[in-house]
This record gives sequence, C-alpha cells and structure tokens, in this order.
Amino acid sequence: MIMKTFMSKALGAFPFFTKPLFALIVLSSFFTMPIQAAKVEIEWLNSEKYQDIAYSATSQDEFQRKVFETLQDKLSSLASGLPDEQVLRVKVYDLDLAGVVIENEGEKRREITSEEYPKIKFNYKLVSQNFDGEQLISESIVKAGGTLLKKVDFLDESQGLEQTFLNYEQQMLEEWFDFTFLPRDWS
Repeated sequence: MIMKTFMSKALGAFPFFTKPLFALIVLSSFFTMPIQAAKVEIEWLNSEKYQDIAYSATSQDEFQRKVFETLQDKLSSLASGLPDEQVLRVKVYDLDLAGVVIENEGEKRREITSEEYPKIKFNYKLVSQNFDGEQLISESIVKAGGTLLKKVDFLDESQGLEQTFLNYEQQMLEEWFDFTFLPRDWS
C-alpha cells in the first residue's frame, strides 16, 4: 500500500514516467548502492628504504604509487569477505619485489629469476569496531601479528598463473590472507 501510494505520487509529479520505467529506476538504485565491506588501511613505513621497489620504465614515484595501489586493491578485495565492522590495519616495513632490475644498453627492466623471490615484512591488526550511529564507541582486536612473507618457490607455483602486474606478490598475499583469516576445516 505504501509503495502504491509512493508510486502514484511520484508518477503524478513526473508525468513522463511510466510504471515500468519508474520501477526500473527504483530497482536499479538498489543495485548501484555501494556494498560496505571490511576496510583496509595500509601504512608504507620508510618506503625509501625498502629492499627493492625499483623500476625505470616510468618515474620511480609513479611506479611506487602503482605498486602500493595494486597491493592495497588486492588486500581490499580479499577483505571484502570479512564482516562490515572489521578493519584490517597493516604496517609495511619492507618490500622486495620478485626479480631484479637490470640495465641493458641504457634500458632498465625487471628480470624474474628464482634467486630473487618476493618478500614483504609487515605487522597486521584486524579490529572490530562498534558504533553508535556515526560515533565510534570501541574497538576490539580480533587478530594481530607480524610476518615476513617469502615465496621462495614462486616460479614453480606460477605455472598457469595469469601474468599480471605484481602477480607473484599478489598470490603471496592471497595465500597469507586465506591462511590467516579464513576458517579451515581440520577434520
């Protein structure tokens, strides 16, 4: 009854709407609402001292920004399955990308070798936040720890892996996230 009254008033106010068009607009608004998921906050501490985050096809600042955005997006995607009230906070202390930058005839490129495997050192804290409206009331730690992730066998396990930007590092983070935060059945 309320929806019928609402539609009658809306259709009267906007005579160019037809019932099907109005219904389509109302329904589509539900599908375009952003889905709230767990948030990810990353601090890249002393990034100028990271072991290896170099590249020269673009400027160093542009490359570093792309690296940070890619890894932030990966963790955000992984955290989207966590409860809405949770926040994953990560402090990165060191990053060493897979491979090594070599220079050949004045041109620099990253060469992937088994000796230069990806590594990332960080602390993490997954917190659950309690709100009263917009006001944060409390936080409780769900899980916390520190780790030095290494993927020594990254080339062996990468057979059939889609070749995307930072795919080895993203795969390493995904494996860590799944092991750390997803429930396991030990039976």
